[in-house]
Amino acid sequence: MPNPTFSIVHASARPNGWRKSYENWMGNAYHPEDIEYVLSVDLDGPFKDCGSAELSLPRVKVVRNSLRHCCVDAYNVGAEVSTGWVLVMNSDDMFSFPGWDEELKKVIPDLTGEYVVEVLTGGPSDVHRYLTLQILTQARYKRYGYFMHSDYVSMMADVEFTEVARRDGVVIDARQLVFDHRHPTNGKSEWDDVYMHENRPECYHLGHQVLASRRARGFPQETV
Repeated sequence: MPNPTFSIVHASARPNGWRKSYENWMGNAYHPEDIEYVLSVDLDGPFKDCGSAELSLPRVKVVRNSLRHCCVDAYNVGAEVSTGWVLVMNSDDMFSFPGWDEELKKVIPDLTGEYVVEVLTGGPSDVHRYLTLQILTQARYKRYGYFMHSDYVSMMADVEFTEVARRDGVVIDARQLVFDHRHPTNGKSEWDDVYMHENRPECYHLGHQVLASRRARGFPQETV
């Protein structure tokens, strides 16, 4: 079978919170048959009571994160099994627009090349031009062998992703494409246990420490 154009890699810790985003992305795609949907979850955690019917949805490939209970490992596990030419790193609170798949294909000059696509998500990160919705080609992923560096658990991993992509000169400016990030900091949702877990103070403390150390060393590729 040929590789799909897109792999949507969705890391979730909300058994009742991921489907709305899934339905939005698949429903807004002009070519859903050309999409692989990778749902990365901890089946020993919040998803342990989910029946197979709840997860066996069209185009969905469920992958188990058996590493740390954090979004960095969940995304990395999902990216590792993805086969699409382009990886879209999705979350429960990220939503698309009609025809997003066609619009992304228009801005990527070569699906086999090494690219990261910069889009807007309607939050403070847009001002600082941090890539909150990470869209990268399979070639870009394979360049490093991981999506987010494993020294992080959540916070600041996206900052390193952004800075390394800009350093390598692979970012495509597609800020005419606007996705909807319904995060509490954007005033579009309420804080819950998952948000609190990812945003706990120790995650910020660790993230800033790791970022400063790795930035000073030129963001070495090797992982621990």
